[in-house]
Amino acid sequence: MLRKVFFLLVFVLDTVICGSLAVLFSYIPGCEKKVRKAEEYWARIAVLASGVRLNTRLPELDENSNYIFICNHQSHLDTPILLALLKDYQPRFLAKESLFRIPFLGQGMYKTGHFSVNRDNARQGMRDLQRAAENLDQGESLLVFPEGTRSKTGEVQEFYTGGFIIALKTWSTPIVPVVLEGTKNVLPKGSISLGKERDVYIMGREPIYIHQEYGVKERERLKKDMQTIIEQMYSELREWMERNKD
Repeated sequence: MLRKVFFLLVFVLDTVICGSLAVLFSYIPGCEKKVRKAEEYWARIAVLASGVRLNTRLPELDENSNYIFICNHQSHLDTPILLALLKDYQPRFLAKESLFRIPFLGQGMYKTGHFSVNRDNARQGMRDLQRAAENLDQGESLLVFPEGTRSKTGEVQEFYTGGFIIALKTWSTPIVPVVLEGTKNVLPKGSISLGKERDVYIMGREPIYIHQEYGVKERERLKKDMQTIIEQMYSELREWMERNKD
């Protein structure tokens, strides 16, 4: 019980303080790096407060390059964990508009450059995706949860096309598939209370240079192929977990 109360209090304070700092720094010329630093501290503090044990098998990536990280989605903890692990690339992420209306968190997300996507207005939604693609061409990295929402069971759900439209609109940004397991047991969907489990497993693979294989209109084929890759990786990840338990 003490761990649960501690996490909730720290997470709320972390979000209020770091979100406010990000907004404040965004109004001060020359403080762009401090805006991103506030987000990095938010992610690291949230992960530390949750008490999770991270078990990772991630590829070595070029710190001078940018990437589109695609990952399955199980919990609200996924975002701070991945932002902390991928801090060298400072990926921006796609999120539904409603998240940007949450006090402090929403303002912080907006000021640190994350992208809202309108799911109700197709024309506005395409403009949102185009804006994200233009940022990738300028050297930003992107984090996408293509399932669009958290999985209650942990099984990979059907992918949306939005992230893959962005991938095909960029000049040459490669995709890095990532899978995770365990966050659904630490902070389940629909709950603000931590579970008893602490182990989280995260695995990635080498970048995939999709522009060598896919045309700009082949979003459905790309989506289907990436879903197959993520599902295969998820099976490998669960086998890795089982071996660690033995």
